[in-house]
Amino acid sequence: YYCVRNISEAVHLTLLESAAQKEVNNKIRIIPFYSSDYGYITAERVQEMSGDIGDSDIFICAPPTMIQALKKGFLKCGIVKRKIHSEEFTF
Repeated sequence: YYCVRNISEAVHLTLLESAAQKEVNNKIRIIPFYSSDYGYITAERVQEMSGDIGDSDIFICAPPTMIQALKKGFLKCGIVKRKIHSEEFTF
């Protein structure tokens, strides 16, 4: 999920989508998620939109507060801690 406020903030979206399409094993998907349309992303929302994520590895790159909230949500959804990976950034 590529989370931004709206499409005008989706820097390099076309490039990311193109790279994902070239992935041989189809293991990478880019799903734009606009908070202006859907509100803030949550683990529950990801599960709702993606279906069964129970065996998935979750990679999060976001500000620290967002990472904490998503990790907590994914744990509640049954994702084991070792499958949740994150990298923080600040503005």
